[in-house]
Amino acid sequence: MPSSQTNLGLLWSYYGSLFPSFTDPITPNISGMSFAKYVNLGLEQVINSGTWDGNVVWTAFNGSSGTIALPYNMQTIIGVDINGCPQMVLGTFSEYQEVGPGMTLKVTQPGCGPLIDYGEWPTQKIISSLTPLNATSPASGTLTLTINNPADAGITIRFFGINGAGQDITDADGSRGFTMVTTYPSVTSSQVVTELGYIEVQNPTSTPPFKNPWQLSLNYNGSQLIGSYLPFETIPQYHVYKTGTWNTNVPIAALCRLKFVPVTSINDPIVPGNLNAWKFILQAIDKEMSQTVEGAYGSKMLWQDALNLLNQEHRSRRGKAQYHVNLNPNGPGQRPVWSSH
Repeated sequence: MPSSQTNLGLLWSYYGSLFPSFTDPITPNISGMSFAKYVNLGLEQVINSGTWDGNVVWTAFNGSSGTIALPYNMQTIIGVDINGCPQMVLGTFSEYQEVGPGMTLKVTQPGCGPLIDYGEWPTQKIISSLTPLNATSPASGTLTLTINNPADAGITIRFFGINGAGQDITDADGSRGFTMVTTYPSVTSSQVVTELGYIEVQNPTSTPPFKNPWQLSLNYNGSQLIGSYLPFETIPQYHVYKTGTWNTNVPIAALCRLKFVPVTSINDPIVPGNLNAWKFILQAIDKEMSQTVEGAYGSKMLWQDALNLLNQEHRSRRGKAQYHVNLNPNGPGQRPVWSSH
């Protein structure tokens, strides 16, 4: 997890007085806006504007399943190391490029080094990856929702996906998707799915909707756990990469960029946590909300001030660390190279 010296409550104590229409960090004013929404609007923009201090985190996996899914708060891999060797990360379109690798890296076949971006999915384990290597039909089955506390019963969750006939699943009204209502300890659907593309927690609308983690399993060759969710995940999405299969003792270390996750509590950390930069970010969002030409122009200037401060912070924290172009005379993925510049 990233570290930060700033949270929503601290931002409010510093800059809440700049916005007199808000009485506290969370409660909306008469127009339905709140200080927390200002922060979230700014947070999404700043996270997607650069690789700032605190916005780069690392995690580790084993590649025994053939794919890896980044945690809920990580956006994408910016560097990967498999068993001590830096490796390439190929984009989603690489399999379709004339000079690319094609679809040679299968989920069920041994890994050969590079990772291939497999897009965003609502589950950590993709249903198609459960299909045995020599199977004549794709994996499919019904879904089971499991909750860990009776207090989380009665919550409606909607699923969008493909059925066993290869068609979009629709409900009795003809709307896309189908719903399940949580029951303690578990409930199983009658709908067979071969692919899930979207999951939404619809009811209750409180934040967070759950009080405890919950799980999703596919009933195929037994019960297969395909998703495990935290209470505040209302529309879960995970960035997945094809790795090919590796031994469980082979570590896949990934350096990742953070993903925007809305803050809802005064104790939620703010990353990046540069207080001076946030002074300009919040004023920029306020200018944007004015919906005037003058406000739009002023917002651009304030954003420039904020990004300049974040860049200065990055340079000051870099210290003696230097960036060099990677050059491995043995080719990528052959062996670790301690000094290759």
